[in-house]
Amino acid sequence: MIDCTTTDTAERVKINKDDPEEVSFMHRQFPLMHEQQILEAIEEAGPYKDEIMKYLTCRK
Repeated sequence: MIDCTTTDTAERVKINKDDPEEVSFMHRQFPLMHEQQILEAIEEAGPYKDEIMKYLTCRK
């Protein structure tokens, strides 16, 4: 039986800074930050969502 709760594809946790929808998703997670700060966080922390979230949480 397939377990739908686990994902083993790294692509699902990556945020593409060139995709406006993905940047907008991250901006909704941190609405008090400017989109430029989100883009900078992606560049600094890398493309992985958990690392970006950790980076932005520390910057609050």
